[in-house]
Amino acid sequence: MMGLNGKYSVGILLTFTFLAAVMLYGFSVVSTVTGIKGITPNSFLLSRVAIWMVLAAVFLYNLFIEKEPFY
Repeated sequence: MMGLNGKYSVGILLTFTFLAAVMLYGFSVVSTVTGIKGITPNSFLLSRVAIWMVLAAVFLYNLFIEKEPFY
């Protein structure tokens, strides 16, 4: 197991940065791309899909780059 000073620290920092960006700007990007104004069920669903895509990217990073169990 590696600490924050290990070779995977860049991946950890990028993961948190990417997740924070998606959580902060998800609704703005969805409303810009789709033209939906306000929070509707469709815009909420699309913003949650973006967060799940971040989770999938983290899972794939862990599976292929770190090659460690995901727990």
